[in-house]
Amino acid sequence: MHEQQDALVVVRDQMQNLLRVIVDVGSDLDLDVTLHRIVNAAMELTTARYGALGIRGSDGTLVSFVYTGIDDDTARRLGDLPVGEGLRVDDLSAYPLAAGLHAHDPPMRAFLGIPITVRAADFGSLYLADDRPH
Repeated sequence: MHEQQDALVVVRDQMQNLLRVIVDVGSDLDLDVTLHRIVNAAMELTTARYGALGIRGSDGTLVSFVYTGIDDDTARRLGDLPVGEGLRVDDLSAYPLAAGLHAHDPPMRAFLGIPITVRAADFGSLYLADDRPH
């Protein structure tokens, strides 16, 4: 009985956290602020240490890239990664297409690349990474 109650408390807390994040993300109409809030919220919800959001134009080129926890060079390399249907890598050092990422700081091991579609169109990609294995 106590285990079920503890599990319900955990779920309730997660839902409250998710609701708070949703409200925070939508609380400002400035696009750049909103994009940074999305990255920060995704990092908080997943406990990732690094995050980025790449927005693509109608021609597929990267038109905006916001990031947290990484330097400009690493951000540029993230924007070149193929995501397609999504990309999850437990150890980037063993992933040949990410050779440029694991050769530099910050160290990244676990990686998640998520495509974002809006009205069936490719909008961009959300990237989350961590130096801890998952």
